[in-house]
This record gives sequence, structure tokens and C-alpha cells, in this order.
Amino acid sequence: MEVRQRTPAPPAGRAVGPVWWGLLLLALVLLAVRVASTPHLLLDDLAVYRLGGRAVLDHDALYSASSGRLVFTYPPSAALAFVPLALLPAGAAGAAMVLASVAAGGWAAAIVLGIERLRWLSTLPLLVALAASEPIARTLILGQVNLVLILMVLLDALVVPRRWRGVLVGLAAAIKLTPLVFVLWFLIRRDWRSAARSFATFLLATAAAALVLPTDSATYWSGAVATLGRFGDDDLVGVHNQSLYAVLLRALGVTDAGAVARVCCAVAGLALGLWAAKGWQQLGRRGEALVAVALGGLLAVPVSWTHHWVWLAVLSLILAARGRPGPAWALAVWIWLAPMWFVSVRAADVGGLTPGAILVSAAYTAVAIGWLALGRLDRMRRPGRDAVTDPPARSAVA
Repeated sequence: MEVRQRTPAPPAGRAVGPVWWGLLLLALVLLAVRVASTPHLLLDDLAVYRLGGRAVLDHDALYSASSGRLVFTYPPSAALAFVPLALLPAGAAGAAMVLASVAAGGWAAAIVLGIERLRWLSTLPLLVALAASEPIARTLILGQVNLVLILMVLLDALVVPRRWRGVLVGLAAAIKLTPLVFVLWFLIRRDWRSAARSFATFLLATAAAALVLPTDSATYWSGAVATLGRFGDDDLVGVHNQSLYAVLLRALGVTDAGAVARVCCAVAGLALGLWAAKGWQQLGRRGEALVAVALGGLLAVPVSWTHHWVWLAVLSLILAARGRPGPAWALAVWIWLAPMWFVSVRAADVGGLTPGAILVSAAYTAVAIGWLALGRLDRMRRPGRDAVTDPPARSAVA
């Protein structure tokens, strides 16, 4: 009887072959092209953050200040958080924000992948492709705080001990209101204390800001919160807005569908996200459940810029961590290409879009809806698949 010896597995480092390195080089080139093609956007949002911090230092009216075409639209508590950026020269502030974003992105990737799940070297091409993807590249170009906020949410949901869970989500919501959606994640897990802790932290930060900036706080919470974030018709119907409401506007060929339509889109987006999150939670998949809540929130808000969709990159990493490199790479390539930018949509021509153009213009929206709906339906048909919960002590995303 012939005994065959098993060929030893190649070292982990050899998993990164010439094809992968070619993809890595291509990703870096695309990132450089994106930076070079959008010089007018360079650190645009960082300028708004510094504007808010400077208004606090100069005792100016926070919501009357302007950087030219942009105004400060964040809560007063965010202005206090941005004071350190205002104290730095513009160049130093830009470097600090980019470095903080890169560090936050790397830490977030470590949380998702986990040391025992995937080796960093074998996933380096995917990580670099995601770093060059449209949502992350645009976050870096604009000097946005998205990656820092995502890290705060991931730490709070998947790493922080239970007795402190919820605090970081509350602080993130005090900088941008949208992380409040993750209170719903605590609720579907029946983690009432963490949900209460999140909301209480947000209220304490808001109250502290009111003590320091009473007039600005009164301005913001008495009505400005509902009006400062409004944008022009071109912004609402443009492809850089990937919310359900924006897709509806482009499909109907109008620039305003009314308050009822906005509410219906918000309810539909949140309901879909929570329905999917509940299914993943029943399987013990906290990472997927968290992403489902995030995507539901992005679908629900009237304005959801493409750089807010960094959660799709998180989903790609989770798919890789689950041993599904095909879907992980497919999603990475999709947000790398960002097909919606192949379509130009302005308020003046929104009524003339073809069905194909409408579909392409909803590139991120369609992926989110597809993963939320089809993933949940697939597990309803085959409830036994993926029903084993990973050991909590050995997984960052279980």
C-alpha cells in the first residue's frame, strides 16, 4: 500500500503572491488618482471642524460662522471636541486627522479580523484595496472623522467590558448624532443597561456643552438641528447621496417627495436593518448584526454621503474573517470602483434618468439592501447554517 505524504502548507507569507501584490499596487495608484482628482475637496470637512473649534475659542456665534461655502452643522459638544484641531496650524491639523484616521482604521481592522482568524500579511491586499476604496479614500481626502467614530462603536460593541459598554457610543453621538442608531443594537440584544448608558452619556455630554455654550446650545436644540443639515437640490438628488430617500427622488425624477416619503424611507431603512440584525443576533454573529444596524441607519437618513458608507468596508473585512474571501473581495472591488460616479445627476436633469442610470446611481444602496434582505432570507430558508456561535473569548466579531 502506497503511503502518500501530505505536502506541507506554504508559510502564511507566501499567500501574498504576485497577483495580490499587483492588486495592492493598483489600489495605491487608484488612491493617488482619487486624491489628485479632488483637490477642491482636500480637507474640506476638517476646515468645518476647525471652524467650530475656533468659534468656541473666539467666543463667536457657533452657527453664524462660515468657511466660505460651508457652515458648522454639528452639535455644540462636537465644537468643544474640535478645539484641539483649531489650536493647531491648518497643515498640522490635517496631518493629525489623517494619521488619526489611519490609526483608527488599522485598529478597527484588528478588532474585526482578530489575530487568530486571519494573518495580517495574507489580508494585506484586501486591506489596502479597502483603504483605497471610495468611502475610505473620500474620508481621508475630506479630513472626515468617520473612521474614528467607527472605531469608537466597534470598541464599545465588541471589546469594552460589559459594565462600561455604551459610553463610547454616547460620546460618538455627541460628536455626530448618527451613532445614536447603535442604541438600537443594544436594544435588540436586550442589553438595557448599555442602551441606557449610551443615551445617558450623550445627554451628559450635551448638558456639559450647554453649560459652556448656552446660547449656541439653545440655538441648535431649539430648531437649528433640523435645518442646518439641509442641502440644495443638487446635493439631495446627486449620486453622492446614497440614502433610500435620494434613490426615491431619482426614481421619481423629482427634487422633493414630501415629508411622508421621507418618514416612510426612514422607517423602511431602519426596519430592514433591525430585521436583519435580529437574525444575525440569533446566530450569535454580533459583527454582522452591528453592520446591519449601521446600514439600516445609512438607508434611513435623508442624506447619506458616500463617505459615510465606510461600514461596507467593515462588512468586507467581516466576510473575510468568516472565511469567505470571494464575497469579501467582490464587495471590496465594488466600493473600490464606486459605480455611481459613472452617472452624473443634477436637479435640472433628474427627470431624464434611464432605469439603468437610476440603478447604477444607487450602487451602495442596492448592495446594502441586497445583503440585508437576501442574507436574512437565506438563513430563514436554511436555519442550521452558521448557527454555531463562535467562542466569545476567541473572536472579536462573534
